[in-house]
Amino acid sequence: MHSKLGMWCGALMEAAWLAAAAATPFYFNISSSQVFEPDKMLVLKFFAILSGAACVVKIVDSARQRRVEDEIPQGRFLYNPIAIAVVCLAAVWTLSSIFSILPARSWWGSFERAQGTFALYAYVILFLVVLLELRSAAQLRRLQFAFILPAFPISAYAILQYLGSDPLPWSNPVAGRSSASMGNPIFLGAYLIMAIPLTVSGIADAAGMMRSDGKKSGKLLALCCSAGLALQLIALLCTQSRGPVMGLAAAAYLCFFVLLAMKRNARKAPSLKWTGAAALATAAPVLVLAAAWFMGGTKAISSFGREVQEAEATVSVRVCLWQTAVSALGSSVSSPSPSGIVPDPLHWLRPAIGYGPECIGHRANLNAVPGLVKLHADQTVDRLHNEIFDSLISTGLLGAIAVLFLFAAAFYSALRYLGFPCGGGRRFLFPAFVVAGSVAGVLLPWAVGAPYFAGIGIQVGLLAGVFAFAAWSAFRNLITGSAGSRSTLVLCLLAALTAHFVET
Repeated sequence: MHSKLGMWCGALMEAAWLAAAAATPFYFNISSSQVFEPDKMLVLKFFAILSGAACVVKIVDSARQRRVEDEIPQGRFLYNPIAIAVVCLAAVWTLSSIFSILPARSWWGSFERAQGTFALYAYVILFLVVLLELRSAAQLRRLQFAFILPAFPISAYAILQYLGSDPLPWSNPVAGRSSASMGNPIFLGAYLIMAIPLTVSGIADAAGMMRSDGKKSGKLLALCCSAGLALQLIALLCTQSRGPVMGLAAAAYLCFFVLLAMKRNARKAPSLKWTGAAALATAAPVLVLAAAWFMGGTKAISSFGREVQEAEATVSVRVCLWQTAVSALGSSVSSPSPSGIVPDPLHWLRPAIGYGPECIGHRANLNAVPGLVKLHADQTVDRLHNEIFDSLISTGLLGAIAVLFLFAAAFYSALRYLGFPCGGGRRFLFPAFVVAGSVAGVLLPWAVGAPYFAGIGIQVGLLAGVFAFAAWSAFRNLITGSAGSRSTLVLCLLAALTAHFVET
């Protein structure tokens, strides 16, 4: 039996993580010099500290009552691959920040973004608190809707912006594209593609309620979630961002294939060969259009968002950024210290631990290729528009491996819950497929003389490995089916994860 103090701490922790999930995407401060990212980070840090402090108090109270073993299920940490990956990522960021070329910037983050190591600690605290305290279906449902509900006003605001009816007196940083409460169309699109799958899971929950006794409440929930889904899709179109749209398309295709694989052994289910062919035929036009839009190749696609020239310019900037990343990683010239007087004494260690979180620009701007200088002459580089290249420069090879390990662990956990062969004697199958795909994704760009595509290649290769594992498991009839009651929610979380992974 919990003490009254422990119960209050548990309630405070849940209130903090629900507030963090609901308030952070929506919050911005028009009185601030930066308005968006640093202020959002300040709000999230507050809730992280609040929940972390409540967790510590509860642990101390439990220890005082000699029931700490009952209150802290260590198996949730020791046998959870995502938790292990998160701890590894935090350790790498800490090491990189200690030896950073700009320590204060690495710990606190840049003035523009505030995404330093202390920000990562806030994410880790919230993750661990949720992992420790989220134990009931009611808690999970509340957290799910804490992510869904803020998307309603955010999407509506994005649509108002696109229609030219923004009630706030500021100039849109990207003309003709909606940013809503995120400050950047790409950030808004990245948020929406993770909210959309969760909204779909809400519709699935409503369908289940209508089949049971809660028909009225199920209809109301279905109506609300359907309206929210429509708003989110329209808002996504208003961002006119290629990456989020491609991420959502890839997520829908992968999860549709996973669902077909799970249903293959069902009675009267069509053969996987024909359903797979139908899925490929359905997805092919989407993939072709997304690729054409990405390359700015057709007039029809450019009319959806931007002119062909603008699309080609943004693609050129990204290619130049990736070429700059390869140049920076391959350069043997030591970067100067912040004072510019002496060379970096840890230059020999930088390939392993990087230059420090939020220190991408320190190295990238010194190695900018001529094309980037020409296209981006009025701006400095602080991001490379690719998660792996960002990690390789900021936190080194260890950081890039930790990021890939985190995503692979999340994919592994989702597929394992859905009944794919991830345990027992087949526990090494998933890592084998993922490692093989990632290695191929790195080697292929180098083989064709385009090493600057290796950052994309390793992520595409990892995702291809996940897809190949799912297909192999289906054809070998190794999928046992989920034993849990939340398969739909897990499938939607897999979609959100895939969309985010592709978008980065």
